[in-house]
Amino acid sequence: MNRIAIVGHPASGYQDIEHTLHQCGMQSAFPSRRDNLLPQDITAALCKAHAAPAVQIPTEEADLAPLAVGPLWNGMAMDLMLGNLDQELWGWADPQTLYTLDYWQTLDPKLTFVLVYDEPHRALMQASAQLQPPTLPDARRILDNWTAYNGALLHFYLRHRDRCLLVHAQQVRRAADRYVQQLQPLLDTPLLRRPAPDFAPQTADAARPSALAPSSASSLQTLLPSQRLSDIADLTGLEIGCLQDTLQASATERHLLTDILKTEHQASLQRYAELQASASLPLDPPMHGPTQAVDAWNAWTQQRAMTANLANRLHGVYQDTVQQLDATAAAHAQQNAQWQSRLEGEEARRHAEQARHHQVLSEREQLLQSAHDENQRLHEQAKQFADQQRAGSQQLNEREQQLQSAKEESQLLLDQLHQVQLALEQQYLEKKALETHQPAPASSQAHQELAEENAMLLDQLQQAQDELERYYLENQKLQNGGVLPNPNLYGAAERVKQQLDYRLGAIMLKHSRSLRGWLSLPRALAAEKRAYEQESQSDCIRHPLHAYRDAQEAERIKRHLSYRLGHTLLKHSGSPIRWITLPFALSRQITVFRAQRS
Repeated sequence: MNRIAIVGHPASGYQDIEHTLHQCGMQSAFPSRRDNLLPQDITAALCKAHAAPAVQIPTEEADLAPLAVGPLWNGMAMDLMLGNLDQELWGWADPQTLYTLDYWQTLDPKLTFVLVYDEPHRALMQASAQLQPPTLPDARRILDNWTAYNGALLHFYLRHRDRCLLVHAQQVRRAADRYVQQLQPLLDTPLLRRPAPDFAPQTADAARPSALAPSSASSLQTLLPSQRLSDIADLTGLEIGCLQDTLQASATERHLLTDILKTEHQASLQRYAELQASASLPLDPPMHGPTQAVDAWNAWTQQRAMTANLANRLHGVYQDTVQQLDATAAAHAQQNAQWQSRLEGEEARRHAEQARHHQVLSEREQLLQSAHDENQRLHEQAKQFADQQRAGSQQLNEREQQLQSAKEESQLLLDQLHQVQLALEQQYLEKKALETHQPAPASSQAHQELAEENAMLLDQLQQAQDELERYYLENQKLQNGGVLPNPNLYGAAERVKQQLDYRLGAIMLKHSRSLRGWLSLPRALAAEKRAYEQESQSDCIRHPLHAYRDAQEAERIKRHLSYRLGHTLLKHSGSPIRWITLPFALSRQITVFRAQRS
């Protein structure tokens, strides 16, 4: 079982090297069995545990020093090896593995390292592919990072030449067979033959490394997507391939970058020369020739000519667009006139709708006025009914007074009757005692007189009982308003609870539990009174309380604190003076209620 770790700067093109090895038989790594981690995940965990930054950040080689990984982390790597035990040849590619090269080299003696580098121009080309090109300080930082990264890579290679292969990415693309031949001695597993490419370079310009490298093409695709390139090709009348070569201007870009590196960052060129001198597969032949300035000038002139052609064509498109806009404006003006006429018609219809709406509103107001008049009439009837009820209540009070006087007379008569009965019993006892001392004829005469007196007293007693019964019936009739209790009518307690006295008292008790309730109490009482008045107008005529079979339950409900408080409130709401004494009256009712409960 063989393993390959591919490590290179993010701008080195290490992905192409990995793709080449996949074509030669290398498999991708399986995740570990226990933690389901890939080699890249293990490296990321080690970097996080040791607070190592991303490899694109450091600008000094010392900041890219190998991590001192202890044996505590060996379990994750061993679990990864067990997960790939059935693979003959597998590997992975990750620029962040630079931090853990020593760790993997010590841990796995069968691990082979493929170290990838490219010229420093590629780092700046990749940065310029963004929508915002880097400034000069940013370019220096990018080159410092490239120099530091490849310096650490070169030092590891010099220490472990027997297990490493240092290759130039562009040279691998040009001579992949030589790369595979140099890698084969480091492996126990034979590599497969790489399939032939779909096309071969036809010209000397195409064979130059600058044309083979994908960095410029990728940057052009980032700035101009393929669909946009196709539209520009149709506009200029050029083929897409010719358009790409002209827009890339690779020779001009390389010439300018070379001047920047010579004047601003000699260290990167020196590091690149060290890599070329020590590499297993350096770039061959040299990529820079004496005609570099001429190629740059030719690329610039081609791009200038294409730009002029594009500007002329854009001007023609602009003229066509102006004419189309004029035609569109005329059509738009005509359409506006049509819409204006439509809007006028809609405005007329809207005024008609508003007139109909006003008519409906006036009719509705008339109906509301009629309803208001009907409500006033009902209110007057209710007032008359209340007056009649008060008159009936006054008459009932008078009858109750008469009944009370009749009860007092009856009670006086009963007392007199009782006294007469006692006197008769006393006389009877005295006469009976005299019978024992007098002759028989005299006793018979006294007995006869006594019997006559007793008969007279019994007649008087019968008359008194008849009078009491008559008074009792009249009392019942007065209490029931001339109607006897209905044996099938119940619910006197609920009737009392629906009265305004009880409902207002219940509202007062409910809102007395918090300060917020006290503040909202007047509004709640007013709402409850309005609801009661509406219910009184809509409800049908009910039976009086004395007509209920359970009329005594009404008296029990009237002893509740809710009824007492509501009754006191209504009683004191008739005059301003009573409003002043209302709190004292409510307090007195609460005190009396508590005393009765105790």
